[in-house]
Amino acid sequence: MESLLLSAPVPLPFHKLHSRFPSLPREDRLRRFILGGRLCSVWGEAKQRPGVAMRRRSLVVHSVAAFSELAPTTAAVYGTLLLGGGMLAYARTASKGSLFGGLTGGVLLGLVYFLLSSSETKDLGDAIGFGTAVLFVAVFGIRLAASRKVFPAAPLLILSVIACTVFMGAYLQNRV
Repeated sequence: MESLLLSAPVPLPFHKLHSRFPSLPREDRLRRFILGGRLCSVWGEAKQRPGVAMRRRSLVVHSVAAFSELAPTTAAVYGTLLLGGGMLAYARTASKGSLFGGLTGGVLLGLVYFLLSSSETKDLGDAIGFGTAVLFVAVFGIRLAASRKVFPAAPLLILSVIACTVFMGAYLQNRV
């Protein structure tokens, strides 16, 4: 399994490209960058390589990890954050609603994590994870709109949208 690259690709300076890939023509070195230890073209000819999808005159789409591989990790991290956030909010403000929401999200996403570990129940796990993420998108969106306070609603809203995207992508990837 390839390692997960979470940072954006950074173009290397020309002199570093020349020293690493001296056989490339000058114009190709100017149009290439290193992503995950591989040489990938930003504006390249139409060609296929494993793990790299390229189109003429389009940016490189480099799939390091599939959504189905990210879904269990997303469920574990997102569930832990929801559970910890709910418990922290209860400890600071005695908010029973936050405690209930954090416990519910943590338990549901823990269930999703275990459902995703079996190949027979992956679709159910993705569906429950997507439903949970959509629920929390609505909760944090309403909370952000009502309170106009950025913290903690906006970061949790962004995390919920990311989790929603991962679970939907994993579901669609498993179905195709």
